[in-house]
Amino acid sequence: MRVEVVLAAQAERYPDKVAVICAGTAITYGALQQSIRQVAGGLAELGLGANDKIVLYLPNGVEVAQLLYAALTLGAVAVPVTTRMSVRELTDFCEDCEAKVLAFHYDQAAGLGDLRAARPGMASVAVGGEVSGAVPFASLLQERPGDLPTVPSDQDECMINYTSGTTGRAKGAIITHANVLIQNGFIHPVEWRLSAEDCFLVATPLAHRTGMGRLANALTLGASIVVMESFDAAEAVDLIEAHGVTVMGMVPTVCRMMLPEIARDPSRCHSLRRVLVTGEAFPVSLKQQFIELLPDTKLVSFFAMTEAGG
Repeated sequence: MRVEVVLAAQAERYPDKVAVICAGTAITYGALQQSIRQVAGGLAELGLGANDKIVLYLPNGVEVAQLLYAALTLGAVAVPVTTRMSVRELTDFCEDCEAKVLAFHYDQAAGLGDLRAARPGMASVAVGGEVSGAVPFASLLQERPGDLPTVPSDQDECMINYTSGTTGRAKGAIITHANVLIQNGFIHPVEWRLSAEDCFLVATPLAHRTGMGRLANALTLGASIVVMESFDAAEAVDLIEAHGVTVMGMVPTVCRMMLPEIARDPSRCHSLRRVLVTGEAFPVSLKQQFIELLPDTKLVSFFAMTEAGG
């Protein structure tokens, strides 16, 4: 089973259910799946195919999900890179994985000129605006005649996630479709009681394993996910209340920043039933403060490892 096949099945089951909410705009499973196939057709015209690598150097937005699942639809391998990484690090990643396509936000174009010039065989996709020499993302969102290429049955590579490189240069960890589905579609739902009835909130970069894990949880289970473009504690509480968020993923720093906002009126977060925290050590005193404010919310803190699929 492949990740994009599971999403396609959820789109068949819940075509009118909201899949992703970002920047005040909601997209249903049916519309998301249609857009993914359109983007896949556009990426295929750029030459992206089975086992090719596409680097997603993007801020949070629905385009991350569209490009990610479109790439998987073609049997390609997605390489999510948070925009907090420097251009030097991004250049290393593109060279290491031999990127066939680089997707970036048009605001970043000026800083990526040398990288793009050094890799003339790497196609570029600009999100949010037009950039010279890059294909506008908007142009990928159109119907194209013909069928999409067939993915080889034994193709199982899904993503490459680069490690933090704390003891040397970052290394690319290969994540398979089985890694994603077993962890996010089976282990997490069983251990944390996640389901299609949940509404997730992502307050961290989607390119980071914390955000990617919640995206995979939601779209594998047929749940809804609210994606923050950038983190703001007051806005996070507003979104939890407005959308009845039941599950939130975060790092301890986000928890620390949210505590004063939650303390103003804890009832605004009454829908939260589970908060998943990883990325750094979680101080016990911080956990205690959170639990005192939201005693009915189950707090789950855990260590993660890039090489183990998050």
